[in-house]
Amino acid sequence: MKHRDLLRRLNHRIKNRDLIDIMKALAEAEHLRVDKVVPDGGGTQTVWYSLV
Repeated sequence: MKHRDLLRRLNHRIKNRDLIDIMKALAEAEHLRVDKVVPDGGGTQTVWYSLV
């Protein structure tokens, strides 16, 4: 799931920086995989989360 989609799904109940901290903690505990994808034509990278 994209970071943006997750934030919208939560209806912005959690602040973006808090969500990033939560996801970092889950990734460090190896419960979550974080992939950062840069489009071929350049631009802003997209952060994808997936459960392990």
